Amino acid sequence: MPAIRAGSRHSFDSRIDDWLASQPDSVAEYQGDTHVFQGSPRAKVDKKRKRETRAKGANISSQREHTKRPKLQEIPGNAMDRPNPSKQPAPRGRKARDTAQHEASASPTARRRQRTGRLPSNDLEATPRPRLPSLGVIPVFGQEPAASRSSTASSSKAPSSPSRSRSPTKKMTDLQLADIKVIMKAFGTPGITMSQSARELRRKMQDIEERCGIIPAEMEARIVEHMKWDEADLSRRRGWFRKEEEMDIKNNILHDGLGYEATWQQVKELHAAAMDAQNRGFAEPGWNMEVHAPLWKLALRGYWRSKGVWYSEVTTAKISDASLLPAIAAKTLTFQGKMVDFAMVIEPSEELLDRILEKLASEARIYSNGSINHAAADPIRFAPIAISMETKRAAVDEENANIQLATWVSAHFARLNQLTCGKAEMPILPCIIAQGHDWKFMIAERQRTGVCIFRQQSLGSTDSVVGIYQVLTAIQNMARWAEKDYWSWFKSEVLDVEDE
Repeated sequence: MPAIRAGSRHSFDSRIDDWLASQPDSVAEYQGDTHVFQGSPRAKVDKKRKRETRAKGANISSQREHTKRPKLQEIPGNAMDRPNPSKQPAPRGRKARDTAQHEASASPTARRRQRTGRLPSNDLEATPRPRLPSLGVIPVFGQEPAASRSSTASSSKAPSSPSRSRSPTKKMTDLQLADIKVIMKAFGTPGITMSQSARELRRKMQDIEERCGIIPAEMEARIVEHMKWDEADLSRRRGWFRKEEEMDIKNNILHDGLGYEATWQQVKELHAAAMDAQNRGFAEPGWNMEVHAPLWKLALRGYWRSKGVWYSEVTTAKISDASLLPAIAAKTLTFQGKMVDFAMVIEPSEELLDRILEKLASEARIYSNGSINHAAADPIRFAPIAISMETKRAAVDEENANIQLATWVSAHFARLNQLTCGKAEMPILPCIIAQGHDWKFMIAERQRTGVCIFRQQSLGSTDSVVGIYQVLTAIQNMARWAEKDYWSWFKSEVLDVEDE
């Protein structure tokens, strides 16, 4: 390879300068059609020469050191995220003097930070921190993004609209302010009035509360052995046992074909599951799955299932039409999460199912609910709800359960009123609250001034086998009411079908 003569480098640079002088300084001056310049060629070469000049004065070891390529935001002269000085109001008066004094006393690094809004890329005083690309606002789970919250806050000052006129319902007394008010009164309150059907059903529940005839007489020996009663204990509890011929309802514990022993074994298993749920601190879903659902199934299997009376888990079923909710003037209350857990439903025959579908088709132009109930969940869409049940863990505030149940029942009455075009007298709606082991009975009644819910009466407890028999008997009595009273009313007033 031939040696390069001294001064040849200088000659080469001169030739480059001569060539650059003959080139246009901007894209607009360039008239060629075979190249496209991205800026001035002279500027590119000048920039390259500056880098070479800086490299000559650097230490050889620093030349070999790998340096991280600066990001776009860190390149000097880049103004992508620099505040626009023209849009920043200049300080005046005392504030301007304070600002000048602060800048004069600040370190060079601080002054650069104040002018540019960020540290220079070669600042050795700064703590290195990674720069992340902007991905927008990432909301925290369960919260609105900050921008959304600020816009919501600002919009709250504007005139309210139906979509924004929401207010939380935290107490039962809030429901007393609704257009159709909902109140709760204790059973036995002086001066209260109840319908005849409500009084009759409550009388039956009172007998069950006192444990009258809740256990088949054939199971007496098993119960005495299990509870470890002596003769005196048994003599005080003789009224708890009743023979089959003395039963005033077709109790499926006697008629399910499994026999007393099989039912007894399941009752003991339920008791064990309930105690396990308590000892292990099960949450509400655990109680529902391990205790409440099996108890419903044991109570309604066999005879009552053959009559079309069954239960459905409705934890995810929401009130499908906001117009069914109680409201305060034009402001609809918020009831997110105001749902119940179980419902006793009537499963219609094929003939009556067709009648239900015809009814829904006829009102499709008026209501968009698409369900025979006030909730449109598939399991209960075409099966009328007769009785609703809300569940809570033990030791949890009962106020929330009351609000949920009251809201649900109020919407239920509103839907029945829609189905009957407001021309029929409303039936009563029995309700249940299960709080841990304890089952409690309530009755909702549509009165002239609103909805009144009468509370509450014990139905039994799953903390003993006797208490489980008590709850089973209560469910079966309510099943008889649903099949005889409620279903007869529904067929006549809603489906316009003559009861057989």
